Amino acid sequence: MSSTKDKKPTLAGQRIRSRKRDEKVKNDPEGFRNEIVKGLSDCQEDFEKAYKFLDTAGGTLDYRRYAESLFDVLISGGLMAPGGEITPPLCPFALFEFPERQETAQAFGQMLQKLLRRYKYLEVSLEEEFCKVVKFTKTFTEVNRSKLARLMAVLMSLNILSAKPISSLTIEAVVKEGIALDFITTLFRTFLALSPMSNLAAMLRKEKIDLMDFMPASRRTIEAFRAHCSQVGGLDEVVAWQSSLHARDQARQFQKDLSELLGNETPLGQIVDAAKDMLVRFNLTEGDVIERLFTVIMDFGEWEKKPDVADAAVRHVRTHVPLLLPFVTQIPTQIALLNRIQTFCFDNQACLKLFKSFVVLLYKTDVVTEDAILAWHDGAASPKGRSIFFEQMQEMIDWLKNAEEESEDDD
Repeated sequence: MSSTKDKKPTLAGQRIRSRKRDEKVKNDPEGFRNEIVKGLSDCQEDFEKAYKFLDTAGGTLDYRRYAESLFDVLISGGLMAPGGEITPPLCPFALFEFPERQETAQAFGQMLQKLLRRYKYLEVSLEEEFCKVVKFTKTFTEVNRSKLARLMAVLMSLNILSAKPISSLTIEAVVKEGIALDFITTLFRTFLALSPMSNLAAMLRKEKIDLMDFMPASRRTIEAFRAHCSQVGGLDEVVAWQSSLHARDQARQFQKDLSELLGNETPLGQIVDAAKDMLVRFNLTEGDVIERLFTVIMDFGEWEKKPDVADAAVRHVRTHVPLLLPFVTQIPTQIALLNRIQTFCFDNQACLKLFKSFVVLLYKTDVVTEDAILAWHDGAASPKGRSIFFEQMQEMIDWLKNAEEESEDDD
């Protein structure tokens, strides 16, 4: 027996086959484009026929691999090069090739909706496509920009596209030339014809989109935004929403500035003058000012660390009464202050039993009047802890009402 193992025979010219999953497929977007163009060329504006082709073609063409090419063709007619140049041959069945009509945008959107239901994985690619395409708006014609804005509005109203692509419009050159502003104007007008403002606001909030970012730098004011929307028409709800956000931001800045003044131990008289100036500069109401003032006062100081928290809180407010007095000239403002105190006491358990003490102090120092307290009790109170504070105030309310009746009898 041989001491060495015999070698196993081998077959000359043996071919080792690779696994199919390991084989590299050539990337061929042009070939894919040609197949899509060929299939859609005779569809004209028959969206049902186009959808049937796209639905069937998904079984043989690799939509997952060539999703970007698919949407390039459907939107522009061809493949988009970096910068937005569209490379031929062009497909006649494409958004940019159709006349600009609202019905066309809706039919196009509904076709894409059906396609995405059939091929769910295309949803992410669709959003990525629009994030890319809107960056090229400067290279498109004004008509094609309008078509694109209309289609985006339709897709957003169908909840198959978020507002994220809108953020891609904040490119300096696009904003500077007013292209971004015109684009969102068309988009919003189209969207609001299909869906309520509450839906649009929710989508913009989710993506943290500030509409002022689309205004050219030289016109980036709320007044210029209102003027633009008034000129084009149909955007009253957008103006109201943006104005409310602007007012909120201004009020926050007002509160921040007041906190700095108090933190620097600025004399109360100077703080009052500064607050009056900010009221005009930030275009705030007395109600905005008084609510923010009380918040700043209670955030300032160390009254919460004192052993007698209740007495310390009341003394703290008494010290800052001169700050409140100049801004409570109207009953609605006084009611707003009472509601702010109500919310504060409800949210701070250490002060839950102090509501009446605060009100009595403010009544005695002429910050709030009898009429304001009674109006608060008779229907203007905040729902937060209302029953608790009504119980605390019942004795004072009865006393005020009796005093009012006695006054009427004397007359």
